[in-house]
Amino acid sequence: MTKYQRGEAMEGWNDCPLPMLSKGTAPRSRKRTLRTGMPGQANTLNSDLANESLESITPAPVQRTNNNTPEVNLREIESIYGLAGQEGGSIVANLIEILATLEEPHKAFLNEILTPIVAKEPATGLKGQIVKYMMMNSGASLWCMDLQRLIDTIQV
Repeated sequence: MTKYQRGEAMEGWNDCPLPMLSKGTAPRSRKRTLRTGMPGQANTLNSDLANESLESITPAPVQRTNNNTPEVNLREIESIYGLAGQEGGSIVANLIEILATLEEPHKAFLNEILTPIVAKEPATGLKGQIVKYMMMNSGASLWCMDLQRLIDTIQV
């Protein structure tokens, strides 16, 4: 049986040195505590201020309204960015073909991603949203890869 199997301390070339305590120092035994106010008092003032400051920092989500279907949005993107006959045109054609097989939640997500592209808004964060969606939904990676390639083609 080895020292490791017996549970004995082993010394080796890759071991960290043991901390050496000098005679004058003792390990700290006191725990630090957070002082929030007098005992027995509710600390509502600080929590109210913290909530107000968080609300002022957190931006409201941007609501984009677009009543078009994903297919209409894809065709608009193709015409706006002049993708016909290029790699982007084939990507759009692939996505339009796949639309018939997608379920409604996938179509809604696709439309959510396409709406800012049609509006010519900056596409910052769209690829991150697509990656998160691919990780959470099985089967989405087949068409999400084309969507990422479309975003790459437009940004160039």
